[in-house]
Amino acid sequence: MLLICFLSLVISAASQIPLTVNFGYDQNGYATKTWKNIIYDRDPAKRTDDRRILTEAYEDWIKLIRQESVNWPDSALQINALFDESLDSIRILIGDHNGNDAFTYKQLYICFDLSELQDNYGDAVKPANRDRINRFFKHEYSHQLQKRWLLKHPQPENNHLQSAILECWSEGIGNYYSLSDGWRCKNGMITEQTKSTLFEMQPVFVAKLIQLINATDQQANDITRDLSNGPFRKKWGALTVALWIELYCQGDQHKLNQLIDMGPKLVIYLARQNLQLDSNHPFWAIENSL
Repeated sequence: MLLICFLSLVISAASQIPLTVNFGYDQNGYATKTWKNIIYDRDPAKRTDDRRILTEAYEDWIKLIRQESVNWPDSALQINALFDESLDSIRILIGDHNGNDAFTYKQLYICFDLSELQDNYGDAVKPANRDRINRFFKHEYSHQLQKRWLLKHPQPENNHLQSAILECWSEGIGNYYSLSDGWRCKNGMITEQTKSTLFEMQPVFVAKLIQLINATDQQANDITRDLSNGPFRKKWGALTVALWIELYCQGDQHKLNQLIDMGPKLVIYLARQNLQLDSNHPFWAIENSL
C-alpha cells in the first residue's frame, strides 16, 4: 500500500477553483468518519464498518482520478459559465463500498467508489476509462451547480409529476455530460445508437409521465424507479432528455446555455421539439399538472 495514496492532492491556480482529492478510508482499510456519515445519510441500512483491501486495481483507479483531476478546475469553469453559478472549491472524495460509481453529497463532495468503478468498468488502465472518469466528473459537478441554481429558483414538487419532471431535468443534464462519443451527433447527423435508443425510449417516456398524473405513492415509486437508475440505456427519463439536449445543441454552448436557463421547463420544450404527437394527445395534459 502506497503512503502517497493517502496524501491530499490540492490543485489551485489564480484562474481556477481550488480542488482537493481526499480519501474516505484510512491506511488500515477502514472507512473514515466522513465516508461513513455520507453512506449512512444516503442509506441508513448500509454498513461501512468492515475492513477493505486496497488492491492494485484500486490503486490504478486512484492514480487515474488524481491524474485527470488536474484538468477538472478548467472543466468546472466551462460549466460555471453555462449555469452562471460557481463553487468556492471542489472536494473530491475517494471511498470504497456502498456508494455509486460517482455521486454527489449535498454541495460538499463529489465522490467516487473504487469497488463500483472496478466492478462496472474493469481496470482503470483501459483506454475508455480515462474519458469516462472525466465525463463522470462533469456529470456530478453539473449536479452541484443545479443545487445552487435551485436555491435561487425553487421548483414546486407538489405532485409526482412535478417531482419526475425535476428529476428528468436534473439527471438529463447530468447524463448529457456522461454521453460518450457513440451518442454524440457527427457532422450534424444523429448516430444510429441514439436514433434506435430514442425510438425505443420515447414511447416509454410518454407513457410513464402520463401514468404519473393520477398515480398513488407506491405506483409513482414503481414508475420512476428506472427514470434515472439502472442500466444506462434503460433510463427512460434521464437518457431521453440527455439525448434530446444533444440533438438540440450538437456542441453549441450558446444553445446549451439557453436550455439551462429554462430550468425544468426544458423537458417539455424538448418534448415538443422531438415527440411527433397530435395536439390532443393525452401527453400534453401533463402541462396542466406542472
